[in-house]
Amino acid sequence: MLVARTASAGRRTLAVVLRAVLATALPAATPVVATATPAAASPEDPVANLWWVRCQEESEPFSDEPYILLNGQQIASGNNIDPGKKFYFFGNSEQHFNGEAVLVLELWEDDGIWGDDHLGNFYVYASNLGAGEVESYVFGNGEYILHYTVT
Repeated sequence: MLVARTASAGRRTLAVVLRAVLATALPAATPVVATATPAAASPEDPVANLWWVRCQEESEPFSDEPYILLNGQQIASGNNIDPGKKFYFFGNSEQHFNGEAVLVLELWEDDGIWGDDHLGNFYVYASNLGAGEVESYVFGNGEYILHYTVT
């Protein structure tokens, strides 16, 4: 009888201890849903002010027909571009970085039915904020200079 009582008392004691452990341990083990604290207001996103692209050397024996793509969209083009000639970013000169550190501008040359040639990429860095007038270069199959500022 003593064994039964001890076993029974032990089970009751175990049950009480388990309830106490679960009552204190489960709230700590329960996942806590955190809400993000809004970040402090950041300064306005920098803007690349794209001014012009100058041809230093054509990519083919005759004049080039270069164009610029940003995120797959054409933002500038030129016709019959020879060394020393520029083409401009009319209506598309201001490009926002949208939180990115660099804008990659693809330089292409329109070859009509023969397919277009990728001449290279211009890289415009947000870190040039306030640096004044800056240039980026594509030297390879043709030579071109992009002139810009970041404000």
